Amino acid sequence: MAKNGQTLKLEHHLVEPTTSTSLPDIVMLHGICAGAWVFPQNFIQPLVDQGFRVHTLSYRGHGESEGKERINHWRLTDYVDDVLSICQSLPGPPVLIGHS
Repeated sequence: MAKNGQTLKLEHHLVEPTTSTSLPDIVMLHGICAGAWVFPQNFIQPLVDQGFRVHTLSYRGHGESEGKERINHWRLTDYVDDVLSICQSLPGPPVLIGHS
């Protein structure tokens, strides 16, 4: 993720089904004080078993993503940019699932 000349590495995990489907990707979005870890495998696996590709990410400053030193300076628009960076890399519009 690059913004204003700054590059941050975001934690991103992808779990894929064993067979290819035409279903949209799912991007799971965590709430405040959380990260990609908030979505346990027993929540993700049933979606994968149905044929969905499931992405989890940690916003900048969260989980294993870079940017912790500036956690108090990030804005909601920065987190939106993090989500867009994943969504724009996908082959089509994803389904978003949020947690708060």
